[in-house]
Amino acid sequence: MASKANRVAEGGAKAAKKPVYLRLALAALMAVGGCADRQGSVDAAARLAEATYPGRLEVIGTQLQKDHYDIIFAIKQDPFTRVRLQMDRDPSTCRAGTDCQKRLRRAVVEGRARGEQLKAMNQAFRDCEVPLLATYPVNGGIAYAIELDLGVADQQPALDRLANCTDAFADVYGEPIRHNFLIFRPRDGASAKTHELVTPDTKLNRDRQQEPSYWISVDPAQDEISQGNLRIDGELFRAGPVHDQLVEAATALLRKEHPKGVMRWPNTFWKTQLDPSRVDVVRTYLMACSEDREGLCNQDLAFRITYDLAQRRLTELTLLDAPQGASGLPDLPGRRPTSHEPDERRADAL
Repeated sequence: MASKANRVAEGGAKAAKKPVYLRLALAALMAVGGCADRQGSVDAAARLAEATYPGRLEVIGTQLQKDHYDIIFAIKQDPFTRVRLQMDRDPSTCRAGTDCQKRLRRAVVEGRARGEQLKAMNQAFRDCEVPLLATYPVNGGIAYAIELDLGVADQQPALDRLANCTDAFADVYGEPIRHNFLIFRPRDGASAKTHELVTPDTKLNRDRQQEPSYWISVDPAQDEISQGNLRIDGELFRAGPVHDQLVEAATALLRKEHPKGVMRWPNTFWKTQLDPSRVDVVRTYLMACSEDREGLCNQDLAFRITYDLAQRRLTELTLLDAPQGASGLPDLPGRRPTSHEPDERRADAL
């Protein structure tokens, strides 16, 4: 949802266009829904599961894709395993002896492997006393949300502790594998209580999800987990209090320096990275346009932003020209691409 600052900045132009966007979105959803039969998919998947694995699988959910449903199964008496079956667009074709049944068998093998990994992760992180909070879907894979007391200036001791936990996982599971972690820092110095059991259904509460968090990918072939690979989770800037605070401040400056300027929702943040000396300071750019050309916005302006996560305070807000570079993207000084950018976001998380 657009913030109040955005709505003020864009004025009547956006207000006039919003119903069009909503109608198009609704039409798209209706078109997709018309191509997929939810109940038919559930019934066909349940019949196929019973024929293939009698008495073992139960449907617990569905997820609408472009033109079909994915059906989510649980394995009875196995809290760690979830099986995702991609149904045919026409669910009546998903029967025994078809490719759909082959997909189900593959999905069960993959689901069981992930279930065994989650079971081992529960044991290893409980033993090494790092709170395991939840699982987190990312790019078709799984990341683990954990709590870790990252040092402000030096995160390596905490990451060494995480390495001990992943070594413990390898001992329990039987082999080292690559892991992806979403790291939350303790709240006011108080550690979280570890769940008795983290399953695929364990979720972070909404307040926790809106806290700053960090991505790290752990490669078992590397000798250590390097703090240079730590990335801020860009979700912080796409919605919530920090997003609204930055957009409101940027809108006020834009009105002052470029009265015809506009900011488009969703707001575009580019080249976000952690300060090299402080894990609680983030630098980023927020894009804007010098004027609205008949509804078009070429994002030729950029706010250079420095934000203190610990104090929830904006410490730098500078408006710059952002000419288009040779690549066709804004030419922004002094920043290298990171996992927050649209084409690279979480690219190292798989």
